[in-house]
Order: sequence, then structure tokens, then C-alpha cells
Amino acid sequence: MLSFTKEDKEFFKDKLDYIGLDLDNIPEFLNDFNPLEFRPNARFDNKEYMVYRFVPMKDIQILITNTNRLTDIKEKYEKAKPIKEYLKTESEEHIEGFAKFLNMLKNTEICDIQEAEAKQKELNNSIPFEVKYEKNYVWQIYYSEYSDQYFMLVPADDVDFGALFYLLKEQINNSNEYIYVPIANYEPEEDILKRNERIDLENYLWLFTKAWPNIYEVTQKDGVKKIIIVGETEVYNSIFAKYHIELNNREEASEFYKQLKALFILQTELQEYYKFDVQIDEDGKLEFYYKDDKIDYKQLGEFITKEFIATKNNIKKMQKSKKNLFLKLDELKEEAKQKEAEFLEKQREISTYLQYKRTFFGKVRYFFSRKKKYKKSDVIVEGTVIGPEKEIFYEEKSSYNIEDLVTIYATYSKLEEEIKNKKLDEEALELKIKNLDKKIENATLYIKEIDSHKKSIFEFWKFSSKDDAMALNPGEEEENTNENKSLRKVFEYDTDRDDIANQIDKNQREKLSKEEEDIIFVANSVILPILNKIKSMIKVPDDKVNELLERLKEEAKEDKKTNVIEYDIFGGLSEDRTKIKVLGKNKHRETEKNLYQILNINDETTLQDFKATLKKIEKILSLSFTKVQNVIDMPIYKTIPNEEKVDIYGFNKYSMSPEIELMNTTIEDDEINLIKVNLKEKMPAVFYTNIMFFDNFNKTLPLGMDKTDDVLIDAFCFDFTLKNKKTIYTNKYFTKEIDSNKLNTKKVNIFEYDIELKRSEVKSDK
Repeated sequence: MLSFTKEDKEFFKDKLDYIGLDLDNIPEFLNDFNPLEFRPNARFDNKEYMVYRFVPMKDIQILITNTNRLTDIKEKYEKAKPIKEYLKTESEEHIEGFAKFLNMLKNTEICDIQEAEAKQKELNNSIPFEVKYEKNYVWQIYYSEYSDQYFMLVPADDVDFGALFYLLKEQINNSNEYIYVPIANYEPEEDILKRNERIDLENYLWLFTKAWPNIYEVTQKDGVKKIIIVGETEVYNSIFAKYHIELNNREEASEFYKQLKALFILQTELQEYYKFDVQIDEDGKLEFYYKDDKIDYKQLGEFITKEFIATKNNIKKMQKSKKNLFLKLDELKEEAKQKEAEFLEKQREISTYLQYKRTFFGKVRYFFSRKKKYKKSDVIVEGTVIGPEKEIFYEEKSSYNIEDLVTIYATYSKLEEEIKNKKLDEEALELKIKNLDKKIENATLYIKEIDSHKKSIFEFWKFSSKDDAMALNPGEEEENTNENKSLRKVFEYDTDRDDIANQIDKNQREKLSKEEEDIIFVANSVILPILNKIKSMIKVPDDKVNELLERLKEEAKEDKKTNVIEYDIFGGLSEDRTKIKVLGKNKHRETEKNLYQILNINDETTLQDFKATLKKIEKILSLSFTKVQNVIDMPIYKTIPNEEKVDIYGFNKYSMSPEIELMNTTIEDDEINLIKVNLKEKMPAVFYTNIMFFDNFNKTLPLGMDKTDDVLIDAFCFDFTLKNKKTIYTNKYFTKEIDSNKLNTKKVNIFEYDIELKRSEVKSDK
């Protein structure tokens, strides 16, 4: 028999007292174990949770299994025993189980139990926006349909048992509280959403959002179920948002399913004509738009009918256009044949002359021959017989369905292709006629030249005997090609960022001096607003400048690199070659630049010294933009408060990534402005590449932009033109709590600007 000594009790006393468990007097309810009949679902693994429920804690039986969490469910269940079997100490056969339990208790702190309790209290107030929550895997709760019983399967070889002892504590205290937990190895029921519909919705949502959704069944405390669909979608170029859809009953689920199915069919069957845009509203619900018009289930029938009627009317217009096109083609064919005949006749005349001029008698014969005049009536052209266009009949209805729309678009597409081909024929004929006109013009000039020398036999003899007689210029045929358009590569952040960063960093190292690099570095600090006022020739009060100076002095004192003697001795070489650092994935031995050192901030720095330094910085920074250029067309982004407008004066800092800019914004308002500027290739811009942050004395600094995505432009150099304005909602970047029930959603007004260099500005050096 195993004895639980006094020392053992003392060691576990605090934890056992907190739980309320007396090992000498096991609670009766733990002994009342109801046998289970459970059949694991082979379709699910141990990481997949599709069902979440509020479960009364008193209804959960606790089983412990001598496995770990990732063990196959079948093996875990076969090795599972009720917790009472791990609390017995009567015989030697219970030693291993009791020791396992004590080890689980030993590895659990009271704070772990309190953490599980705090999380469940939070979840009892609201369901997380994304349904799942952090460390939900610790709740290995299962449900047996056969015995209508919940049970917790606790893997004894795991390391986190806070959830187990919290549940045990509440059961000992006879709590009537609920816990919000995933039900493992359990598939959603089909009373709201059928299984095949769930699979279809996953495919439909992937098409529109380009990301797989998570579809959950959630049962609330009152037993009412609902389907919650969560996922992520792109709402603007590289800006994403999380969506949350709740389907509370079969009717709502059916409507949502039909809506997505209809849009899916339209976008896949008629992909040349329909592309639906996806947005979220301020509550995170998914919305669908077609050409800026919102489409929901109730408007779907009206939308389909409207599109059918519009397509039907377009077909009528196209049939009329097709008839006119055929008539014009016949006219062009007739004109082309007439011109071909005319050119052929002139060719024959010229060929006759060239043949006769070879001999004496031939020249005489040609001189006295009569010229046959070309008549258009000599050419007979057969036209295309165009009968009346057969009108396509469509049954008149008060409303139309998707099948009707797909069917009519088949006719529309065929007619569109036919007209497109005929227009190509028209262009080819017009080009042919143009080339024939040129050939006829050249032939006519040649014949006129011959005729002009037929005034006398002697003049004609002299002309036709020349070796360098005028030759017929057949004319150059023009090709029917579109104007050559300059193809420019457009920057894609995800694929181009690193390569472009390396290229820009290399260029900036070649064209900028160390002093200019240092100045650009300090501009990325609190001094930028004052630099802009200096550039704009706005007088800055001395007290404001002095306030900034004193702030920098205080910060410099806290920075261990601000020792004046060290600066004088070492300069930028304050580290020896044994000091290895890592930047990105690359090692280097360079020293990071120091703001206070470059600004010469120390206890002796006077206000006048500081003002002179700022003026010098502004001047050097402005000149730096004449030396460097952007290397590719790219958009850059900047967030500003809603009440502000884009700053078109002074130095402005932007980001290459809209996501990073939104993520790093300090604006707390619910509505913000995101400025998008289309920066073109060869425009002046300074990028905060690695060389801006490190002194490269050892020549080991890797190329790239490993510290930031920031770009600095001088707005004085550009004229800004508003190109587009769009409003979106996004909630992905502003919520810090992972398990929040409602994400922090902001309204983002996007202003897109094209910029052009002012003519008066100095162009960048090559």
C-alpha cells in the first residue's frame, strides 16, 4: 500500500487547498463515473476544432490518459481512465497512476489555474471575434452522442494542466458556471448548414477572398446554435481585413449560401464580364460589390434581371452594328478590288514599256502606240448578300434567373467575337487600300514621267535609252500594329521588395557621401518637423528650438554612447572587429549610427550651435535629393489624421508597405486617412536602407532595407494631383488582444495622388 506522507501533504498543501481536494477524502461525485460509449471520428485530427460550446462544468467527466495531446484519438481513448483511478493509494497497482497525478500537480502553479479561470470568465461575457482563442487546445473536451455525455481527456504526458485543475476546482465547489470550449473530434450538425454547403462555402469564399475561411458551429448557454464564419480578405492593395459572419438559423444560412453560390457561378461562368469586389463593414461583416454597387441576397434577383435586360439591349445594338459593319466591309472589298485592278493595269503598262524599250523597233512601236484608258466599270465585284438579321427571341419575364443570364451571355459573347473579327477584317482592308493608294500614286508618277518624254521620238529615244532610268517605287506597306507603348515594371512589395532594396542601397552608397548619409539618418527623428519649418522659411521660436535641444540632451545622457571622450578617440570605430552583429539574415561588424553624436549633442551644446546645425542639415538634406533617384514605379503610403490633408510642403516620410504603415500608425481615431503617392522611376527620393543606419568602415554591411521600409521625399519638388479616392474598413492592424470579442475597426479614407516634378526643380544627377 502506498502512503501519502505528512511531508508530501505539506509540499502540495497550498495547491490542494486552492483546488479544495482532500486526497484522504475523495469527493463522491468523482467515484460516480458513468460509463462512456464513444466512437472517434476518423475524419478529424487532434488540431481541428469546428465546434465550440458553452458547457456546464458539472456535466464534464474527467479522464486521464497516459499519452500526449498529439497521440491518435483512438489510442488516447483506449488508454483513458477516470480521474478517480489516479487518486487511489490502496494497492501497489495504483502507484504509477497516483505518481502521475502528483507529477501533474507538481508541474502546475496556482497562477496557471488562475489564468485558466480568468480566461473563462472573460469568454463567458463574449465570444471571441475569431471564435477560437489562445491556448484553446488545453481543453481536450469531447462529446459522446451515444451516451449524451461530455468528458475531458487529459494527456498525462503534457505540460499544461491549468485547465484540468481549474475544472476540478469548480466541480468540487459544485459550480453551476459554464466554460467556453472547443469540442474535439466533433463535426458540426446539419440543422443550420449542410455539410456539402459548408464545403461549397469554403470554395466560394476562397474565390472571393483568396484565403480559406474557418466555419464554426457555436452553441450558446441557452442551447441556441449558430454558424460563425471568420476569415481574412484583401480590401485594398495589400491591405487586409478580418471578417466575421453569423448565421443564426437555417433561413439566414440558406440565403447566404445562395448569394455566394450565385456570385460564384457568375464570376466563374462569365469571368470576362463579372468580377465582384469584397469589403467589410464597420462591424466586420463581409460585403460584395459590383462596380461600386453593393449586392446582397435581397437585391440579387433584381441585379440579375437588370443585367439580363441590359445585355439583351446590348445585343440589339450589336446586331445593328454588325449589319452596318457587313455593309461597310462590302464597300471596302469593292474599293480594294477596284484599286487592285487599277494598279494591275498600271503595272501592265509599265511592264509593256520596260519590255519594249529593250529594242529599237520596240521603242518605236511603243512611241506610236495608243494608251488604253482604265475604266472602273471594267471590274466586276461580287458583294456579300446580307439578308435581314434574324432577331433572337427571348421569353419576356418579370424576372430572370442565373441560367437566363448565362444563356444570353453565350449569345452576347459569340456576337462580340464575331464583331471583333469583322473589325479586324475592316482594319486589314483599310490598310490594304491605303497601301494600294500609295502604290497607285507611285505608278501614276512613273507613267506620267514616261508620257512627259513622248513629245518627240528623239526625246523619247534619249529617255528610254538611259541606263539609270527612273525605277518604279512600289511604296512601303504599313503594318497594322498598335503604337509601341513603353512597358514599365510596377513594384510588387511581396516579390520585389528585397531585390529593389538591394539595388537602391547600392546606388545610395555610390552617390551619397558619409555626411549626407548621416544627415538622412538624423532626419528620421524628432527634428524633422523643425527641418520642414526651416525649409518653408517659417520662423521657429527660440523657446521651441531650445525645448527640443533640452529633450535631446536628456536623451543623450541616458544613452551610453554619448561619452564625449569616446567620440573624440574612436569616432565611428567604437567597436573592434570581434564584435559580430546580425542584420536580417546576414552578419556584419559595423557600428550603428548615433543620433546625438551626429547632432553634436552634449552638455556644452548651445542654442546657437544647435540652430546652426539644423540649418546645415536642411541644406545638405535638400541637396541629397539631387543625387539619388527611385529605380522603379512604386506606390508609397502615409497615414494622417482624418482632419488633415496631404502635406505638399517640406520633407515627408512614407512607407513602401500600406500594411506596415497601418500597423505602425499612432493615430487613435476611429477614422484615418491613408495617403497613397505614385512615385515614378527616376524621381528624387531617399530610402532608409542599411547604409543610413550603420557606418560601413569595415565594408561588411549587407545590402538592403532590414530596419525599416521608410522613404523620404521632398514634397517641394512635386505637383500633387488627386487621382482616386476610396473608403474601406479594416480591423486587422489595430487590435492588440488576440481573443478580443470585437476587433478595433477603423474607417480608412484612401487618397491616391499622382505626382510630377515641378519644372523649376533641379533634375536628379544620373
